[in-house]
This record gives sequence, structure tokens and C-alpha cells, in this order.
Amino acid sequence: MGSESNKDDTKWNRPLLKSMKSVYSKYYDKTCSISVVPERLKELNEDAYMPKVVSIGPRFTTGQEDRGGREDRGGREDLLLMEKIKLQCMSSLLHRSNGMEAEECFEKCSDAILNLEEKVRACYVNVMKLNEYELSEIMLVDGCFLLELLISKDSKLNHELKIHSDHPSPGPEVVKDKEILSDLLLLENQIPLIVLHELSKTLFPNEFTEIQEQRVPRINDLALPLFGYSQLGNPGAPHLLSLVHSTIDREVIKVKDCEEVLQIEEIRQYLSHVAKSHVEVKLKRYCATRLKAAGVTITLPQRDRRRHVILQGNCLGRMLIRFGKMLVNRDLNMLDVEKTKLDFDIKFNNGKLEIPQLHITGTTQARWRNFIALEHHKKKWKSTSVFGGKCTWSALFFDSLICCGADVQLLKDNGIIVDHLKMGNKKLETYFSTISTGVDHEIVDSSYVKIFHDLKNYSAANFLIRNCTIWWHVFRFRVEQFIMFMGSGYNFAAILLSLLAIPQTFYAIFPYYRPSHAH
Repeated sequence: MGSESNKDDTKWNRPLLKSMKSVYSKYYDKTCSISVVPERLKELNEDAYMPKVVSIGPRFTTGQEDRGGREDRGGREDLLLMEKIKLQCMSSLLHRSNGMEAEECFEKCSDAILNLEEKVRACYVNVMKLNEYELSEIMLVDGCFLLELLISKDSKLNHELKIHSDHPSPGPEVVKDKEILSDLLLLENQIPLIVLHELSKTLFPNEFTEIQEQRVPRINDLALPLFGYSQLGNPGAPHLLSLVHSTIDREVIKVKDCEEVLQIEEIRQYLSHVAKSHVEVKLKRYCATRLKAAGVTITLPQRDRRRHVILQGNCLGRMLIRFGKMLVNRDLNMLDVEKTKLDFDIKFNNGKLEIPQLHITGTTQARWRNFIALEHHKKKWKSTSVFGGKCTWSALFFDSLICCGADVQLLKDNGIIVDHLKMGNKKLETYFSTISTGVDHEIVDSSYVKIFHDLKNYSAANFLIRNCTIWWHVFRFRVEQFIMFMGSGYNFAAILLSLLAIPQTFYAIFPYYRPSHAH
């Protein structure tokens, strides 16, 4: 008994050994890659980081406690409803193999995932109170579910890997659910992509080769279109959120690829100054209206202008479907996918500020916030993240551009913001303000710091016209603030009573000071 106990006790350090071996991995088995959201980011909207339909991985599947000792809302009934769909997807996947029966596939996949248990455990920052079999079961079900979604989305692969069963796969319908796709991009709702790689090469060795360098782009090419993105390069992302984020952050400046080394060094010095003096990287007093007054042209990039025209002509497009059904449907489907994308490739050159179109949908806030949380995690665990943080800086940038409803309307008129939720200008102003609350201002992209400097120093408008525009904007802003103040709570009644009390007090005091007339 004692020898068996000692043998079992030696397994405690196995995940640590896997972490050490994978610490420099350039592919998908990266140590401590799946983290928890920082508390300061959860303060205003904790729901943005919680799955609404489907749980992936151990955090929301079980009721384990986090480091603070608080119980996660795991095992919720609304999440458990998807477990049946996940098992149906798993069954469909196991019935796609030509050479093996479904039960044989199940046994082979189970053994493969169990052998990954130590690597999988090393991928999570927080310690999980699950034994190896419980963790492996979660990885097996969720991994099969995700791999079935990827195959279902790809029409060619879905046709090649036919399901040898009387029951159709629910995958094609699942991938149409925007809330499910949004849940799959939550930081705490992830499993390592190594699980999908292991399952794919186990079940379909002809389609997913043993050679890692070839299989990684294959999986990436299947996963990114699920969320409306296309692959650029060969990112070795550890999980789905990181994979999608790598496409957003693909334009990040790298010192080794940049010819303007001196300029980059100046930006580094500025970032060091920000870190030491706690200066906010914001366009203070340089909102959208003021930038326009300074002669800045705020516009969409060329690639977004056609989509904006199509979006404005949706009604006409539907009327013309009978004349060009295939073309119109293609454009409308493209737009539907584009609404879910986040693109923050903001550029400023020769007085023109180009901001990609931002669609405000029911899933935009959750995606944006979780990308920001991922960037905070990368900043914490990697000292080389000086040139990252596109989503974080963009949150600060939009918050700076908007100081009142007039700025929101200006961005709407220019096609920058498309409000599908019909929230209104005031609610959108609050919307952008809350997204930027709690973010670390040191997580900025060097190219955006340069944009900040260029905008701050740019002026191409007549001095008189510029100042008149700015003063009119300030007046409108103050009036808007006053109206909002008067409309909140009992402020209007309190001020009205105070004003009425002034003449009452005057008439009460006046007789005591009025000179008396001698008779």
C-alpha cells in the first residue's frame, strides 16, 4: 500500500514538467495559456465573460472554486441544456471514420486524450480540482464537439467525411447560432487546441497529417471562418480566442521588420515615460468633433466603403433578389459575417483618420472585452508584449473619440459605428466608456501611440472656424450634461425647490431690514 501511495504521489509534479517543456513552444501546447479574467475588468459587466448557451472546458462545467475562494457559476441549468447537443455532435464525429466503428473510434480517442491529461492541465493557470479521468472526459466531449463544428462548417470536408449514421449532425445548425459562437470566444471558456489536433489525427489521419507544421494551418483554416476571419500566416495559437485574436493583431509593428528603428526607439521611450509617470494614453480634449474642427477627415478605409453602401441598400437589395438572387445573397451573407468581426486597424495619414467599421451587435461587447482580457493575460505572463494590445488601445481610443452624443452621431454619419441594437447615442456613449474601464493603459500598440501624437499635433483648419466649432461643441456638451443631470433622480425637483426658496427667503427677511417711516 505504501509503495502504491508513493508511486501515485510522484504524479503531482508531472504537469509542472510538461509546463517546463512547453514554455518555449511555438505551436498550441503553451503553458498557462488559459487564464481567468482580472477582477478589475469584471466590475462593470461580469456577464460579458460568462457563457450564455454553451460551456467549454472545466471552469463552467464544474462548480470549482477560484483562487479567491468564491464559487463559480458552473453546472448552470441553462448551460447543461447544450450537453445533449454536444453528445450528438460527438456521435456524428465518431461516425465519420471509414476505417473504424464508432465504438472503436471512441476507445481510441479516449486513450489519446487521457495521455494528454498532463499537458492539458498545464495549459490552465488556475489549479483544477478534477482527477485525470474527470478532466479527460470534459476534454473528450468538448474536443469532439468543436471538431465536429469545424468539419460541418467546411462544405468540402463535410462532404468528404460523410456520416455513416441515420442521425444527421446538429453541427450545421449550431454554427449559425451567434450566441454559441460568442461563447466559444470567452477567455475562461476554452480548451487547448492540442485536444483538437490529437482527435483529428487519431480519427482522420489522411486529412490531418501527423506532421505538426502541416496540421496547424489546416486546423486554423477550418476554425477562423467559423468566426468570420481568414488566416494570415501560420499562428500557433493555444486556443480559439488566441487564434482569432492573432488575426486582429496581425498588423502589429515588429522591430526587426521595421526600417524606422529610431522612431520605434522614441516610441519605446515614450511608453517607458507612460509607465513611470502614469500618463493616460488618451486623446484628452481631442474628441471626434474637435478633430473634425482641426481639419481631420474621419472616414472608413476603402475596403469598408463598399460594404457600407451594401448595408445601406439592404432593403433595395431584397427587392432586387429576383433579378440577382445569387449575387445579392452572397453580399448579404458576407455582411452578416462581417458584423461579428472586430477590426481595429486604425490609420492616420495626411489628415485622414481611417477607422474600420464597427458593428454594435449583441455579441460585440463580449468579444471585445474578452480580447482585452486576453491581452492583459499576455502582458502579465510575457515581458515581450510591448507591441501588443490592439483591442485594449482601441477601447481607450473610442472612449477618447466620444465625449458626448454629438460625437457618436458624427461617427454614425461617417459609417464608423453601425448600431444594430438601436441603443441611441447616449447609451452608446456609456457603452464605450464602460468597455475601457479598468483596462491597463500600458498595454498599447506602438503604432497607435504614433497616431496619438500625430492627431494631437495636427491642425489644418482656419483658427477662427476651428475655435468657433470647438466652443459650440463645448456649449452643446455642457447643455447635454445639464439635461442629463436634471433628468436623473430627483435633481430637477431639488433644484426647483431651491429656486423657489430664494424669493421666499427674501420676502421673509426683507421686512426686518426695510426702514420704518416716521409718522
